[in-house]
Amino acid sequence: MKHGLVDRNREWFLLEPFCVLADCPSCLAPELYYPDRIKGQTALLKSLDRGHELESNTVFAALSAWLNP
Repeated sequence: MKHGLVDRNREWFLLEPFCVLADCPSCLAPELYYPDRIKGQTALLKSLDRGHELESNTVFAALSAWLNP
């Protein structure tokens, strides 16, 4: 499932890696995460609601692609 916005040309602008919906590993509830910081070769995500943290190699790779095209 794509999570994003559609522009007037009907092109997708994906919200991931800037916004990620995932289950929290500590409370198992679905939460909305944003990239908080980079740690080595992974991105640390923080949830908007509870401040829980999640590591993501996928988000790290996507952010790296944005920063180093």
